[in-house]
Amino acid sequence: MIVVSSNLDTGYVVDAITNTTNIDNLTSVNDTRWSNWFYQRLSTERLLQELNLYENQIIRSKTYPTNSGQSPIGSESVLLRSPYQSNVLQSCCTASFMLYLMKTRPNNELQYMKPMLHRTLESDHTTFGNGLPAGTILYSKTGNAYDTVEEIAYIILPNGKEIILSIFSNGYQRRATDYYILGRFVEMILNKFSLVSPSTIIFTTDIQDIYTCTNDSMKYISSLPKDNIGQSLITFNNSCIIHPILSTRGIYTVSIWNPSFFDSSTNINSRLNVAVTDAYNVTDGDDGYVYNQQGSLSRWISVGDFVLDAGRQNVYLKALDQKAVFNAIRFSMHPPLTIDSDSNSKSSTFFPSHTFIYFIFLFFQIRLIFY
Repeated sequence: MIVVSSNLDTGYVVDAITNTTNIDNLTSVNDTRWSNWFYQRLSTERLLQELNLYENQIIRSKTYPTNSGQSPIGSESVLLRSPYQSNVLQSCCTASFMLYLMKTRPNNELQYMKPMLHRTLESDHTTFGNGLPAGTILYSKTGNAYDTVEEIAYIILPNGKEIILSIFSNGYQRRATDYYILGRFVEMILNKFSLVSPSTIIFTTDIQDIYTCTNDSMKYISSLPKDNIGQSLITFNNSCIIHPILSTRGIYTVSIWNPSFFDSSTNINSRLNVAVTDAYNVTDGDDGYVYNQQGSLSRWISVGDFVLDAGRQNVYLKALDQKAVFNAIRFSMHPPLTIDSDSNSKSSTFFPSHTFIYFIFLFFQIRLIFY
């Protein structure tokens, strides 16, 4: 349930920790079995209240379909009738809960929890990951259902700053690609509060001299998608070379921003090949990272990690079908490995103590930003 979300597994967990199973033939609160069943089901709420973490939430019903059936029946159905209510979670409260887990629990519990919550930035189990800088350590749990996508995370940035970030949104509007939509939003938050170092650089098509395309390209400066970065984008039918200048040699994660220019209503199958010339390999634009632009909207697409020399770069973009779009490219430099002098492990990474930053975001309407 923690590593991979599952309504079925959640149902079994709810039964186990509250010592309740659905009573199929219980149909009324007047049934003598109801009061004991209801008291047991509220055990999770009582625990959170004792920890001062419950506040104005409601955490008692299952999510469907689950082990109790395709929809609520029996005691599970009575639980959702007036005056009772279905679950209500608050992003501020879930952030407090993540803070409690990561900063107050003993080491043996953390050693059990952290591997299950750990996510790589390219993982399919995080919507924040594609917006975080290279070298970030991420522990999180996501969820999405109906029109919502949310994530609760403990984040350690490469500069050592620690963040608890909980975002609930109604940003799941189009299709499965919306699952990653919060990544750019997280990136905007980090920039707003100056939390990231200059080691992450974004170049957009607003800078005319960072790209050279064949003569079939077209630049758009109006009617842009709401998730566009900057004030322009280009489309092309053949190829482009992106050649921004980096000031520092290092290992960089190179990512392409994929705006929703080709949405589900666009009858174009757009695949893009991205090939990067690095310090050890020169490419002519072939044999790069290929992805479907129409199926990867509103997210940073990582094309790989590369050792890049300082100076002018060469990133080749090649449209493999009818048309491709380019809006922005990001170079995120990995931090140097620092060995903790107090550790016996030569592979450990030491993060110095910095100010702990605690964000609370209450039900952001992501739709207003990206649609």
